[in-house]
Amino acid sequence: MNCGVNPLSAVTRQKTYELTHQPELAQKVYGAMQETGRAAAYDGVKITPAEVDDMFNLIKSFNSIKTSMLIDLEKGRELELDAILGSVIARCRLLGKPAQITESLWTELTSKPLPDSLDGLFNRE
Repeated sequence: MNCGVNPLSAVTRQKTYELTHQPELAQKVYGAMQETGRAAAYDGVKITPAEVDDMFNLIKSFNSIKTSMLIDLEKGRELELDAILGSVIARCRLLGKPAQITESLWTELTSKPLPDSLDGLFNRE
């Protein structure tokens, strides 16, 4: 769930309800969740389409909240980009799988280059 709503909330300054109920934004949330499912395969974890559906429907049913990334952004704190976005991007690249939504969120939130590997992902300057 975090991979879909956290970064998109920071980009749009929207709470979770808006992200999951406005069709264009909901499509991005769901797409980022699918990309995370693809990335999980790098570590031998299988996330099925039904599981992505279940997680999306779960976040869609929550009360509208500000995500931790949006709160961090508003308070001027460092965002957890490597953990939430970078790890997905790197794993998808290593697998030769697309992560276009996650990559676009990365480029909207930072000027750091896209990660190509997991090496040094959490120690980059």
